[in-house]
Amino acid sequence: MFCNKCGAQIPDGTKFCNKCGAPVGGANPAPANGPAANPAPANNAAPANGAVPPVPPMQQPVNGMPMQQPMNGMPMNGMMPPKKPVNKKLIIGICSAVAVIAIAVVAIILILNIKPKVNLNSYVDAEFSGYDTVGTADVEVDTDAIVKKYGKKIKGTDALKKYKKENYFFGGDDMTDAEIFAEMVEDACYVDRTSYLSNGDKIEISWDKDDIKEIKKCFKVELQFKDFEVEVKDLDEAEEFDPFKDLEVTFKGTSGDGYAELSYNGDLDIDFYASPNYDLEEGDTITVYTYASKDEFLREGKLLTETEKDYTVEGLSTYVTKLSQIPSSDLSKLQDEAERVVKENNEDYYSCLEFVDANLVGTYFLSSKNDYSSYNNLIYYVYEVTVDSTENENYSGIKFYFAVGFNDALINPDGDFSIDYEDYHVPYNYFYVDYDKGTWDYCSVYGYESLDDFEEDNIEYYSDDYNVEKDIEIEVDSDDEVEEPEEEEEN
Repeated sequence: MFCNKCGAQIPDGTKFCNKCGAPVGGANPAPANGPAANPAPANNAAPANGAVPPVPPMQQPVNGMPMQQPMNGMPMNGMMPPKKPVNKKLIIGICSAVAVIAIAVVAIILILNIKPKVNLNSYVDAEFSGYDTVGTADVEVDTDAIVKKYGKKIKGTDALKKYKKENYFFGGDDMTDAEIFAEMVEDACYVDRTSYLSNGDKIEISWDKDDIKEIKKCFKVELQFKDFEVEVKDLDEAEEFDPFKDLEVTFKGTSGDGYAELSYNGDLDIDFYASPNYDLEEGDTITVYTYASKDEFLREGKLLTETEKDYTVEGLSTYVTKLSQIPSSDLSKLQDEAERVVKENNEDYYSCLEFVDANLVGTYFLSSKNDYSSYNNLIYYVYEVTVDSTENENYSGIKFYFAVGFNDALINPDGDFSIDYEDYHVPYNYFYVDYDKGTWDYCSVYGYESLDDFEEDNIEYYSDDYNVEKDIEIEVDSDDEVEEPEEEEEN
């Protein structure tokens, strides 16, 4: 049987449609023994009083033959069953679910392929320390902050695998992609200068193009960056300090062979050195340097005003270059010492000769022309010595010349004359004297037979290396031979 409302086929005897729930009481079940004869309505007249005409009975099968089924589900009585109503809520729900799933899939795809944006500049920190004019900048990339924020978002590409092999120092598998990314960003950051900074200076922080290109190649990221400047500020003002204030420079030695002694009496630990510091002459200029650097002193809050200073060599003793530089009183002392040496070397030295006297003939002064001479200067006192023979009283008045030399006379810084009186030398030359005529007895005497002989050996010989100045007090005929006494007549 079929529902009169929705047209659905339902089991016989059903009181309510199991599809639409409508009551099915108006449906007539088929009789058991064939169809009953129903009287035909008269003249097909419409029912009176508006009564609904009865539904014609369904054709029953004859003699147990099956009833012809309606075509395409249509009832045999020719009436179209009503259409099943569409459940709009169900359709909307299904469509919504499909849309949500589609959106979720698209979102997942987008999320998996999206490139995180990283603003590199926001992770650069610049700090300044030290003192004005010599400050320092400490510029760092905060790699920890990068890893913390992007640790799970930054993914490497196939190029990163190759990069890790070529740059094994990154730690290989021990480092995450984000950690490697952070270190590469740090390496890409450059600063134009970091030392000797003053308040108000500007340092430039830039990004290396090749390094940035490598980062983009190795990671799925979108980088935001630009070169920028940071102004130097908050540097302390250092106290100016002159390291040479407590340095004492003293010059020692003699002009031409002088040197500087440095003595620091300050509180700080400072070392100095002078250049040049050898063979100094009076009036030369030397430069004294400090080993300390500005940075070392700034740790003490001191700003060096200078690291080197020039000094004029002064206070050295100078070698005498002219006889007139020697005070007369000192010349007299030298002469007294020379006479003592003459007597010491001649009074009791010869057994065959007897010392009579010694008279000063003159003074010779030699001043060196160069730096390699044996002496810087020489002073010779030349004496005419007279001796008599001890063997022949008639053989007397024998004369020869004896010289005493002093060297390296100085004028001290205070103007006083200075010389080593004990550092003297006498002639090594000697000649023979026949002290007993007729016996062929000779005595060797140290000295010179003539003044010319002395000058030839001691003055002329060194004239190329020394300037010579002489002061001869008496005229001496140096060419005269020593007079010999007349030979006694034999009886």
